[in-house]
Amino acid sequence: MVVLFHISQFYEIKVPASAMIKSMRLPLYFFLSGCFFKKYDGFFDFVARKTNKLLIPFIFWFLITSLLLPLLFSRCGIVQFPKFQSVKSVLIGFIHGNFPNPAIWFLLCLFWVNIIFYLITLIAKRHNNSLPVIIALSIMAGFVGVTLGNFSIRIPFYIDSAFTAVPFFTFGYLTYRHSSIAEPGKYDWLIPFVVSVLFVLMYFFSPFYSLKFNRNVTYYSCLFIYLSGFIGALSIILLSKWIKRLPVFNYWGRYSIMILVSHGMIYHLVGYLLGFTKLSAIWCFALNLLFTMGICSLLIPLFIRYMPHVTAQKDIIPVG
Repeated sequence: MVVLFHISQFYEIKVPASAMIKSMRLPLYFFLSGCFFKKYDGFFDFVARKTNKLLIPFIFWFLITSLLLPLLFSRCGIVQFPKFQSVKSVLIGFIHGNFPNPAIWFLLCLFWVNIIFYLITLIAKRHNNSLPVIIALSIMAGFVGVTLGNFSIRIPFYIDSAFTAVPFFTFGYLTYRHSSIAEPGKYDWLIPFVVSVLFVLMYFFSPFYSLKFNRNVTYYSCLFIYLSGFIGALSIILLSKWIKRLPVFNYWGRYSIMILVSHGMIYHLVGYLLGFTKLSAIWCFALNLLFTMGICSLLIPLFIRYMPHVTAQKDIIPVG
């Protein structure tokens, strides 16, 4: 969904049901991250682990795609990739959240979401790990994010977006630990029908907003933003439960961070090469999507072997 969306933007092609897909895409990722939340050996060990898995890959790929690759591509005459800028311009862009490789914003935002939620669990621990306390504090965090979006107040490094995303993370945390959604059930045969109805509902009431820039997040739209995000994430989980396993998608999912950090560079380069073919935009879009996912798949084994520390496979900071 991420690669599809970014390449469609590259060719200025409107994907059908784009508002519905957009309203469930990012909430789904925060939902899944919440499912696998762990406290580990205390707050500092937790921060070290999230630094290894999120911050270090973000910093590495930010520097590579902001300085090294633009310089290399500009020397080769490839103009589709963002042009090389001075270090000062790159730093200013970093503060304002403008990256040549825009997809990596998610790593930074997810880092803050994890920190905020960990602090919520610390407060809840003083109240016997009360679920109502966790839910109430998560709603308050979301309200802070919505308020910032409502008044167009931007906090650098996507911290404002992180507050808005906390309820999606909490929803995954609670669903995974306090429901039997992952267990086989006698009514699983109804899943395709239930999901179809939910998708139809989402198609009509999903708002078009930007969680990345916390834009069009208002007091009036927040109910539909969270409702569509919850329903969308739940629908994908149920659909995945019904399908059970798709080997290629399993492979992509297992190493999704590698696709996240690399696909932007690849589709720009593929787009440059397809520019010589004089094909229509829709054909270039389809071929670019095919080549980008294929190249990403081929790069995964190389990342695992040669770049494990910057693709969340091995740790740089020692952890417990």
